[in-house]
Amino acid sequence: MRSLSAAAVALAFVASAASLTAQGTLSTQGFGYPTGQLGARARAMGGGPADLDPISPLNPATIALLGRPGVYFEYAPEWRRVSTASGGEGSAVSRFPLAAANIAIGTRWMIGLSTSTLLDRSWETVNDLTIGQPPDTATAEATFRASGAMNDVRVSGAYRLHPTLSIGIGIHALTGESRTERRLVVPDSANFIPALERRRFGYSGSGVSAGVTWRPVPNLGLGASARTGGTVSASGGDTTLSTADYPTRFGGSVEFTGIRGISLAGRFGWTGWSNLESLSLTDVPVTDTWEYGAGLEGRGPGLLGVDPALRVGYRSRTLPFGLPDGSEVSENGITGGIGFPVAGGRGTLDLTIERLIRDAPGEASERAWVVGIGMLLRL
Repeated sequence: MRSLSAAAVALAFVASAASLTAQGTLSTQGFGYPTGQLGARARAMGGGPADLDPISPLNPATIALLGRPGVYFEYAPEWRRVSTASGGEGSAVSRFPLAAANIAIGTRWMIGLSTSTLLDRSWETVNDLTIGQPPDTATAEATFRASGAMNDVRVSGAYRLHPTLSIGIGIHALTGESRTERRLVVPDSANFIPALERRRFGYSGSGVSAGVTWRPVPNLGLGASARTGGTVSASGGDTTLSTADYPTRFGGSVEFTGIRGISLAGRFGWTGWSNLESLSLTDVPVTDTWEYGAGLEGRGPGLLGVDPALRVGYRSRTLPFGLPDGSEVSENGITGGIGFPVAGGRGTLDLTIERLIRDAPGEASERAWVVGIGMLLRL
């Protein structure tokens, strides 16, 4: 009886994998959720100024705009809820999506190091399953958990050709790992054997990026950047399991400051996520994506002796990894935030909030709140 029950548990365990994966979240399918690699200011403005923002690690030329050495750190937890025809499930995840440091060399050069989350895969689902055959049945709790991320580590250099023109180049290393655990807990351990499966994959790869910033007139800023790369590998231990190419990306931003105390910014971007398709060992649908964002920054009322910056924005994009049935997932977000000068003007504390709406064809939807805290300190 015990061995037959063990077989029944194993069959239920394997059969549950597909349903558990599908019921995880809309945003963390495939290799995970693309955080956007945005600094707090750009995030609060819907990503609009990202290719002109020296904190967002997209355009390596922007670090020249810092003018002096500095360090930056960001924390951005997310609370989300997935709703389907059968009900809903909430979850939360803590992210540290970006950290960076920059140093000046002379008056024209700036060198930077940053690490940012390219794709975050952190989620968990819990389901109840009935195993065995009548009259010998039991209710088991099946847990499917995933954690890990692909991270983009960039070493960049920027050169100021002119007070209005900067160029930059970045060398990228893709690092990280993905850990999955599938566990079946059976209260009736006398007749049914619990099951546990763990898997771990490591990622590695390299890429290069280049960018430019230009201010043709005092009230107009333009920024553009692109990234391409070499081979990305997924490995288990010392064995390479699959390979792909680093996702190609390009985008641009425009910022207008001709209205006193107001900054308006907009951006577009394209990412060739399908470069990663051959990295997967399953038939995960992968889509190349466009994204668009716009935002506004204005000076708020004086608070505690400082003039905070108030920000609002809107962002729209398609997520790269669809559902098992091939459906694409769209994401639209309303964003906002506030920035305070700190340390006697040598730093900035940025607070952001995002309301994200993710939908897929059919009855599945996901709603999320993301709160961000970013701290920049110039040395």
